[in-house]
Amino acid sequence: MMTRNWSHVLTALLCGLVLTTADLALADSFSYDLGRQLGSRTTESAWMSISRGRGCDAADDLVAVISRSARRIARTARRYGKRDMVDYAEGYLHGLRSALRKVAFKCTDKCAAIGEAAGTASAIVYCEIADLLGEIPVFIRMQDMPNITCGEPYRIQCEISFENITMNECMNFTGQTPIERSHYEGYYLSDRGGACSYNPPRH
Repeated sequence: MMTRNWSHVLTALLCGLVLTTADLALADSFSYDLGRQLGSRTTESAWMSISRGRGCDAADDLVAVISRSARRIARTARRYGKRDMVDYAEGYLHGLRSALRKVAFKCTDKCAAIGEAAGTASAIVYCEIADLLGEIPVFIRMQDMPNITCGEPYRIQCEISFENITMNECMNFTGQTPIERSHYEGYYLSDRGGACSYNPPRH
């Protein structure tokens, strides 16, 4: 009788564990998807607004309009728990980069300006989330940006912009130890698959 009761208790505990894990996975996906939708939508809207009647010349103004949007991300992210904050921010950056990719395909002579916009937004979001958390955020979904129309001009300007902003705005979160430095560099360096990458993923 005792064995049977323990069996029921164990089964109930295992079921609870499975549900909890599933709920966490769903929450992570939910906050990531919300961020991605916002990043894509706000970037596309900004581009439509500034490029009307100007075409690709408007790419030079991308930094200013995207920066304003990126600096507002902490207002929403602070509603979430620690992991969901990071997922939300990561989704936002992926949405932003997917929108910038479309601009890059149309405006191949503006790769440096588009790279600067990507690096600036990525740095702002990084600093905003790091400040909220009080530590270097660990992003788990960083992925290459499949954009073969841009190359070195995009990468160089993106990485320079990212480094300049983070060193000025959140230097404490740029890596004081080798492990922290690895997390920081993995977030943005092109050869680490970070926010400034532009090559298709290699499988």
